[in-house]
Amino acid sequence: MIMDQRWMVSGKELWQWRQDACKSAAEAGVSTAEVDWLLKEVAELDPLVLRLESWQQCALSGKVAENSTIQLSQPLPVLTQLWQRRIHQRCPVQYLAEVAPWRHFSLRVSPAVLIPRPETEFLIDLAVNAVAMSSKP
Repeated sequence: MIMDQRWMVSGKELWQWRQDACKSAAEAGVSTAEVDWLLKEVAELDPLVLRLESWQQCALSGKVAENSTIQLSQPLPVLTQLWQRRIHQRCPVQYLAEVAPWRHFSLRVSPAVLIPRPETEFLIDLAVNAVAMSSKP
């Protein structure tokens, strides 16, 4: 999500949100990887940190729980509403985050814009290689 304002949430709250979102994703037949992709975008959490769940460990250990906060680009209730749109309306997660990765770029997207498909990247690679081969003497 592309926003300037930030909201703070505890690691424990975000961990619980992720658990609930993963459960609803599994029940709806949606890949739980989409939960992590959305969290990566709204919380700017590293994919490895998400995979290891290290961001919630300090919150659950009680050692840093009081001070363990994570910045979000959306308040947690809005994030919940967005995820419900993904589950119930099948809205693509890229539209929810308003961004789609493509090649070496992050493109702003909305329902008014088609989300680039991975096959498009492959076609670009084929075209670049074809031009490179045709330029050789």
